[in-house]
This record gives sequence, structure tokens and C-alpha cells, in this order.
Amino acid sequence: MTSEFDIEIQACNSLLSPWQFHQLCQTVCRKTGQQNLYFGRFPRSILTVHPKINPAVLQRFFDDLAEYVRHHNQPKARFHLVTDRGQIEIQVCYIGSGAIGKVVRLQVNGDTPLAFKVFFDPDFVWPHGPWGEIPVGIYLKASGVTRDITEFFAAGLTWSIVEWIDEDTHPHKRRGIDYAVFARRKNLTPLNPLNISNYNRYGMRVDLGGIQTNTFGRRWRDGFYTVWFYTRKIRREGWRSMAPYFSPQALHYALQRLGYLLSSSIVGLHDRLKKQNSTSRQ
Repeated sequence: MTSEFDIEIQACNSLLSPWQFHQLCQTVCRKTGQQNLYFGRFPRSILTVHPKINPAVLQRFFDDLAEYVRHHNQPKARFHLVTDRGQIEIQVCYIGSGAIGKVVRLQVNGDTPLAFKVFFDPDFVWPHGPWGEIPVGIYLKASGVTRDITEFFAAGLTWSIVEWIDEDTHPHKRRGIDYAVFARRKNLTPLNPLNISNYNRYGMRVDLGGIQTNTFGRRWRDGFYTVWFYTRKIRREGWRSMAPYFSPQALHYALQRLGYLLSSSIVGLHDRLKKQNSTSRQ
């Protein structure tokens, strides 16, 4: 691996785990001396405004924008990116925050909106955050999985730009493969239907986090990394940072999620035992 382009080619052909993706990126950074890597391509709503603007200028701008969004509670602003090759006006509107990051809506020269996500703990390697979401976005887009899930456009290692999915976006009006069909074919994890904030009213998935290959023991590993992630969060921000997760809504979701995981595990174990029994009879 000598560049992010080589990593992206590999990510298009197979779903890289967060740990594989992180290791490849670290290798390229050591070889090249780069401190940041960039993936994907900026959407047409940006490139068609002033196609002569150097993508490297846009990448540095979004690095700076990520810092602005990270350090403002509810960012709302208008920026003008001025270069010798043209000017772009970008409006920023706060949408929401979670444990993983903060999302704002971008509108470039009043054109089609985009979702801009800034990651709170980009150094932590797990299926949520940049090391998980970027390879998922690259792989799903390259595979044509865009019917019922947001389309990935571009990313640095602290931010990502994806398609903006509003409440009226309907999967039946879109092209591409359904995620569930592709997931069964490639043995990927099913989407979590309980976290309704990740979907619009027609079931369109607006977030790429948590998707991975459905390997044996995955849930135990995910549980370990989840505990580790929140332990880091408490050490960094204190116990008050956990207050939103003890609200009635959050506790209700946690109980639903626990029930869903237990039932899924029981069904999975039953299916494996049934398969083993049928094999032994043969």
C-alpha cells in the first residue's frame, strides 16, 4: 500500500474491517509522512459549481470545518471558500449529536443538501466512527447498494460527507440494491431497526455506522469495544457526559436492544444446532 487510492481500490472489492482499514491507513501514513488521508469524491453539487477548484483545497476546508463543528454546540453559519479559481458558499445547519459524532446539513450555493458528520473520538478503532463507516461507505457504493441507504461521497479521517436523506425520500423511487438483499448475499450484519433516529419515515437508513461482516463471536467483541468506548468517554468528559443515556427514552431503547440481541442469539444458536444435527445424520 502506497496511497489512499490503493486502500480505496481494496475497499471497493471487499468490506475491510475497521482494524484492517486502520492498519492500512497507518501503513500509508508512515510511508508517506501524511497526517491525514482522504477517500471518495466530492459530490456533483460541489464539483459542478467550480470544477477547477483543487480537491486538496476542499479537503483542507472540510478539515477546518470539522474543527468548527466539533467545538460549537449547535453550529449554524455561512462560509465562503474563496480561491483564485472560484468561490463557494456553504451554509451549515446543526441537525443533531450522538455518542459517535455530530451531524450538520450542508448546502452548497443553495443546491442539494448534504450530510456532514464529524467524529468525536476519531482515534478509537471500532465499527462506529471513521474506521468503520468509511470502508462501509466505499464498499456499499461500489457494490451499488444505494436503494434504501445513504450514499457515501467523501471523507477525511475525522469527517465524512454522505447523501442527505430527508423524511420524504422513498426507497421505491431510487435505483440500486436493497441493503437487506446484499447483506444476505455477503453475510453482513442486519440493520438495527430499533434505533429509529437512524431512519426516515420510509425506512431509509441515514447512517453507515455498525455495519460489518457477520462473524461468529461478533456480538461479544462489539460489547467489549462498546464498554471500552464509553469508559474512555467518562475518563475524558466525566460522568455527566453519560446523562443522556439514562433518560427514559434511552433506557427503553437499551431494554429493547437487549431483548432483541438475546432473541437473535437464541435463534442463531438454534439454527446452528439444527444444522449440526442434520449434518450428523447424513
